[in-house]
Amino acid sequence: MAMSNAERQRRYRRRQRAVQRQARRPQSRQRRWDEAVNVLLELQQEYQVWLDNLPDSLRESPVGEKLEEVCNLDLESLAMQDLPRGWGRD
Repeated sequence: MAMSNAERQRRYRRRQRAVQRQARRPQSRQRRWDEAVNVLLELQQEYQVWLDNLPDSLRESPVGEKLEEVCNLDLESLAMQDLPRGWGRD
């Protein structure tokens, strides 16, 4: 069954609203930085749990060594960075 003009227009407007919601203003660099650092910190915690549950026989294996390297990274210093804001807002 063919759509009426009103139905077609309603569908078009609904689709346009969905596109407008997606085209929001991009996040600030500081916010993106904070989110990325938070993801890294969460991953580091997951790796720490993995390392804590790793059997002693595997601690000296390549997997154990890489897990230790990841867990020993100082990601807290990344979270404390004072990034430039730019355009005279520093």
